[in-house]
Amino acid sequence: MRLLKITFALSLSVTALATTVIAYSTWRTEADIKAHRKNVISLAQKVQVPVWDEAAFSELPQVVQRYFQFTFPNGPANISHVSMKMEGQFRRPQMESFAPTTAEQVAAANTPALAFSATTPIIPGVWARAYDATQMLKWK
Repeated sequence: MRLLKITFALSLSVTALATTVIAYSTWRTEADIKAHRKNVISLAQKVQVPVWDEAAFSELPQVVQRYFQFTFPNGPANISHVSMKMEGQFRRPQMESFAPTTAEQVAAANTPALAFSATTPIIPGVWARAYDATQMLKWK
């Protein structure tokens, strides 16, 4: 009976430890993703938005002018960044089937910076969370 109690206590301790490590790792990953997103938005807001140049626009070929007039009926919007949410099907490497996937991305409009994150199932009940972020700096 004593061995059973020790085995149970040890199993419970290992489960608690594993749960704590997984919870901390999940929290840390989400905190990293949030920090990368905030950094991209901050960088994007520091860059001066270019001013629309009507003279340069009038020098473009007519087909390009028509495209811009169709796409931007009120003129191009001055934006610093874009936030996107996506969902679809994703096939992991060395897998035959596709699985539902959701993703989010923040991209700066006027400087090369972005943050991407996605979630996809590995096995039922277990999901993978992947992310990437980049920014290109100008060297002086």
